[in-house]
Amino acid sequence: MTSAPLPGKDEAGAQLDPEQQAPPFWKTRTWWSRAGWTAMAVYLATGLAFLGTVVAARGLGPEKFGTVVLAVAVASLFRSLLNLTLEEAVVHHGHRALAIADSAGIVGLVRTSLKLDMAIGIVASGMIVLLAAPVADLASAGNLDPDLVRLAALVTIWAIADSTMSAVLQVAGRPDLRGWVMAGTNLARLVGVLIAVRFGTAEAVILAYAAGEAVGALGNGLVAWGLVRRRWRIGTDSPVRRVPVRELVRFGFHSSVTGTLAAASGALIPVLLGRLAGPTAVGLFRISMFPVFVADNASGPIRLVLYPEQARLSAKGDHAQLRQAIRNHTLAALAVSLPIAVAGWFALPWLLPLLYSDEFEDAVRPARILLIAGVARFSGAWFKTLPAALGKPQLRTALALFELALMISLLILLGEQGSEGAAIAFASTSVASRVAAIISARVVLRRAETAAGTATGRL
Repeated sequence: MTSAPLPGKDEAGAQLDPEQQAPPFWKTRTWWSRAGWTAMAVYLATGLAFLGTVVAARGLGPEKFGTVVLAVAVASLFRSLLNLTLEEAVVHHGHRALAIADSAGIVGLVRTSLKLDMAIGIVASGMIVLLAAPVADLASAGNLDPDLVRLAALVTIWAIADSTMSAVLQVAGRPDLRGWVMAGTNLARLVGVLIAVRFGTAEAVILAYAAGEAVGALGNGLVAWGLVRRRWRIGTDSPVRRVPVRELVRFGFHSSVTGTLAAASGALIPVLLGRLAGPTAVGLFRISMFPVFVADNASGPIRLVLYPEQARLSAKGDHAQLRQAIRNHTLAALAVSLPIAVAGWFALPWLLPLLYSDEFEDAVRPARILLIAGVARFSGAWFKTLPAALGKPQLRTALALFELALMISLLILLGEQGSEGAAIAFASTSVASRVAAIISARVVLRRAETAAGTATGRL
């Protein structure tokens, strides 16, 4: 029988680093305080975004609102195909620079990422404008005006530097500021939509979306660059840890492919559904996504504060605490979401018509189906950040490919059933994806522990 290690020492009797003696992050007041402020900001942003959707849907009706959703989805999907998302790469390498107090390295990393962001973003938005006509025709069988897609490019172009600026806030330990920027963006969008619905056109609403994104991009840039100037030196110091552009592109490629596949999975539903069942079905399905909207946004603050902790534990090689954090997250999320899903089954028949008007009563049945997807996504939200924290973004890419392939297959089979068929496809894909994520995480963490043990034995 072996005795437990002494306090402050490991199993070999060696003195532990003070950071290793600290309690798990989820048991500290600092982490919960940060999570609380982030939650307040993100939930406010979510509420404002939700109000904007309600106002647009009630003001335009199912057909026109479905047209807006379809145009924005087409532009977002096309931009995501050409984009290079560097947020996870900057957070991953930024934390490693922080670990050795390399301020110049952080500033250099941000500058390089920002230049790549801007160059790729401008090219991608320009391509949307040039190819709007064939893309619109492909997405809607000729039912979508290409000019709406060109207008929707204004919504996406303001996200050019968003990934780098958001990463700066996470590396600086201020995910709450990201939440407040989101709230400001959605407030500007809501004000724009309130004005736009008076005109009663899809064009006006898309322009309102673009104006909100412009305000948010400006605010995000000002806040992030202010943090860089206050916290890290901006001068001629040579970075201790220089991250090659090729490494940023490699990491960003996997993150971008994953983001593209996730965006494709979301955008393909309105695109395929619009082709198979028409714009009205698209509008109904968008409203039926209410449970998924709630689940994703409820887990948003936790993801913002969880990623830096996962990256820190990975850098330390503390895979046991990572595994425990995953288990605790999953069980706690299920305990919270399952009772809410049961209540939602009974509440949705009066809640959706109350919010969006009686014209959207047919969205109730698919919304009930999507309660399953909400529970699955909420309980498995930890996987969205874990692969990048481990330095293995390709793991999430593989899962995203599986998810997209399954979604397309199910949509082809069920798309003609309209919004209900799309809901079944989405819910089934969400459950299968979360099961695959749990299996993948267990395998990767076990291999990492084995590799760490082998390396320790060699020392």
